[in-house]
Amino acid sequence: MRCLLLILTFLGSQINAQLNFEFVWGNEKIENFKNYSFLNNDSISFSELKLYVSDYLLKSADRYLSVNSVDLIDNGIPSSKIILDSINLSSYETISFNFGLDSTINTSGILTSDLDPMKGMYWAWNSGYIHLKMVGKSSLVNTLKNEFEYHLGGYRKPNGTCFRISLSLTTNSIQLDLKPLFLNPIDLKNNPVIMIPGKAASQITESASNLFSIE
Repeated sequence: MRCLLLILTFLGSQINAQLNFEFVWGNEKIENFKNYSFLNNDSISFSELKLYVSDYLLKSADRYLSVNSVDLIDNGIPSSKIILDSINLSSYETISFNFGLDSTINTSGILTSDLDPMKGMYWAWNSGYIHLKMVGKSSLVNTLKNEFEYHLGGYRKPNGTCFRISLSLTTNSIQLDLKPLFLNPIDLKNNPVIMIPGKAASQITESASNLFSIE
């Protein structure tokens, strides 16, 4: 949903800038279908990485900027990883946003733009949206094709998967490091597939919420 509602308490000279998003594996940016080392001699690759971010708030001592927006980040579509454009980022010290979608959006029925069910991130009216999707292969998965698939979402308490993220705005690149997530709590050997809301989905997304940084 690329329509932005901007609320400013102060207007200064505008310097065009953009905020970018990257999935990373340790110090490497993740490219779909590329192998990354994992534990000892094991490997992992991703064929699909998607997540929702929404409702941004940028703040400094004398101003704030609220951006009411929903963005679907798709690692396979570079243009989707620009989440804020033409904003004077140097005027702000912190940024906060939702990792996922709040309950209002999840219960608003079928929507359009980045919330269009054709994007592959919508379950049904009673389950809502997938907030984080990770699909790929790993030698740790003991199946014929070594495939794993995590569709993580859900908005009902106590297993909600929307978390508020707050970061110091030091550069214009937000990163989510997936490597620690696949060390713990994800268990590729014993549970390579999660595709419904519940405790496991909530635990994994909560852990992921602590792995955002600005680099």
